[in-house]
Amino acid sequence: ASEAQAEGLLSKAALERVKEHIRGRLEIGVSLGALAALLDMDPYAFLRAFKRSTGVTPHQYLIRARIEHAKQMLHLTRLPVTDIALRCGFASPSHFADTFKKVERRTALEYRNCCAV
Repeated sequence: ASEAQAEGLLSKAALERVKEHIRGRLEIGVSLGALAALLDMDPYAFLRAFKRSTGVTPHQYLIRARIEHAKQMLHLTRLPVTDIALRCGFASPSHFADTFKKVERRTALEYRNCCAV
């Protein structure tokens, strides 16, 4: 077994495969079971290994990836924030607004006004 496996970590290749899968499904999300199946792992063993490897759960990684994608869209487009929220996979604009402010410590509009072109 590799050193990473011995420590309960995912290999770099496995981790990148999972992250890419998550980033490719921001709008629809992905289940823990589906992610574990990508690597032919038990869901709970996968959850532990992902968290040990990244410091966050797969769900937390998904939320952060959605926020990063939203920031890109705020920066590069003039789409309304409500459209961006839905395109990034948030259940509602209010959930997006709450999550964005919690993560970024400012609203999406404040981010757009400050950081967009």
